[in-house]
Amino acid sequence: MINPVNGRVVVRQLDTPLETPGGILLPENRDDTDPCILVEVVKSSDQQFSASDTVIINRYPSSNINVDGEEYIIVKSEDILGTV
Repeated sequence: MINPVNGRVVVRQLDTPLETPGGILLPENRDDTDPCILVEVVKSSDQQFSASDTVIINRYPSSNINVDGEEYIIVKSEDILGTV
């Protein structure tokens, strides 16, 4: 498991639904151009966030890493825009 340091937070992107609440089917290969994404906190070196919190982060100021087939994102705690 990744142990974040220096105010970093390890998050995992939430599954994106393939259907809207209204029943519209979304293509699997759609271009996600939204500048923010919803993620779930896995581990945090900052006491402000705890595991399983759902937060919003900027899409680009992050480091993607793959560990044991799982895709994780490491972000600075100040790059977290808010909690949901």
